[in-house]
This record gives sequence, structure tokens and C-alpha cells, in this order.
Amino acid sequence: AGYAGVLWWLWTVVKSSLQWRFVWAFAGLLAVVVLVVSATMMAIISRDVEREELDRTETQLRSAVAQIHGHEESLHRLVRLITDSEVVRDAVSSQTNLDRLAQSFTSGGLIPADFVLFTTSRGRLVARAGQGPFLDGERRKFGQTEALAVLGSPVITDEIVASRADIAVSLDIAGAPVVVAAGRIANPNDPGITSGVVAVGRYLDSLTIEELSGSLGVEASLFISRELVASELPAGIAEHLMVS
Repeated sequence: AGYAGVLWWLWTVVKSSLQWRFVWAFAGLLAVVVLVVSATMMAIISRDVEREELDRTETQLRSAVAQIHGHEESLHRLVRLITDSEVVRDAVSSQTNLDRLAQSFTSGGLIPADFVLFTTSRGRLVARAGQGPFLDGERRKFGQTEALAVLGSPVITDEIVASRADIAVSLDIAGAPVVVAAGRIANPNDPGITSGVVAVGRYLDSLTIEELSGSLGVEASLFISRELVASELPAGIAEHLMVS
């Protein structure tokens, strides 16, 4: 009886130990499975959130680019209207009242451009009017230096003057980023002869960034060759983001 009691006690202990080992082993395995599943789900959710954020950012960037292309299209239409005008052709051909003509286009904010300038058929400046970019909280002037910087744009020197294209549009750097559209003004008596050139432009400046930020619902910044041009972010933040 004594041996039987000892054997029964041993068997109970071993049986109990095996049961608890199984229970703890199963509990540990279950915890590992839960952790793995949880980590997997978090990774999936993280990837989905990241993908949604990337898609949203891509949509915003496409919208910003589309707005800049919209500037190009509006300036192209404006140049077409100017070059088709008989009044403009007569004035450019006779080289009379071109300063007043340029000012009439830019006064009152009636056109989607910051400036208008007229040149000879060889690209020499004859008349200019308008305003410079809005940067660092102030509007810059559109003086002789700014006008000459625009005249150095390939859209004028290469496309219009050299290649004699009717109209050309391009994004350029003329002291500041600017969309420039230029067109050949034909002689009123002989359309094959170029009497002069008209160029209009719209700067991509602080006002442009403010407009983009409002339409996109984000605080936008404009960099050209890693140099900050304008930003809606607090001072120093945009530069830090570009560096990082």
C-alpha cells in the first residue's frame, strides 16, 4: 500500500506537470501567434496608410504642376490675342506709343501677367511695363535690369528671334522663376516680315505659393535648384526640410 501510494503520488505530480507544461507551452505559443498577427496587421495598416499618404501627396503635386501649366496656357492665349491685334501690329510697325501700349495692358490687373515688354525684330528692348516678383514680403520693381534678364530667356532669343516661331512659352529664371510667353508681331502690310516681338510673363513668387497653398490645403514651398524661393512655412522650417 505504501509503494502504491508513492507511485500514485509520483504519477499525479508527473501528470500535473505535463498538463501545466502543455498549458504554458500552448499559452506561450498563442502569445507568439497573437504578437506575430498583431505585428503583421500593424505592418499592413502602416503600408496602407503610407500608400494613401503618398497617393495624396502625388495628387497635390500633380495639381500644383497643373496650375503652373495653367499659367502657361493663359499667357499663350494672351500673346496670341496681342499678336493678332491690328492696333498692336500698326504700333509696333511704326514704333509709336509703345510705352503707353505696354502700360495699357498691365494697368488695372486685367491680364494674367506681371509684365509686358516689346522689342525690335532682333530682340532689342523698346518698351516695358509691369511689376516684378513679390518676394520677402514686398513687391519688386520691373525695371531695366529685370526687363533685360527676361530678354535673355531662350524663349525669346532662340525660339522667337532666331527660329522665328510664332509663339513660344517656357519656365525660366530671370532674377526669379518666371513663366515667359513671347510672340512674333507681323508687319501689317506683309505678314512674312517680323516688325517686333512681344513678351509677357508671370513670376512664380510668394503670391503664387500662397495661391497654391490655399487651393491644395497645404503649406507649400518653392525651391529652384535646392534654393528656397518662397514658402508658406515658418522661417527656417522649409530650409531644414530641404537639407534633411
